[in-house]
Amino acid sequence: MRLDPVVALGGARHVGLVRSVWPHAFTPLAGTRGMGEQMARLAALREGHVN
Repeated sequence: MRLDPVVALGGARHVGLVRSVWPHAFTPLAGTRGMGEQMARLAALREGHVN
């Protein structure tokens, strides 16, 4: 079955909720420790450096 991609941006609680519904969701901010690290990861995504 082909599913549309789901991207979840948020804190651990929200990402956990999304993953309970969509277990294959892409959660690029999972494991970040604060806003600075989240912003750096989002910038890396924008530049194509994070899979």
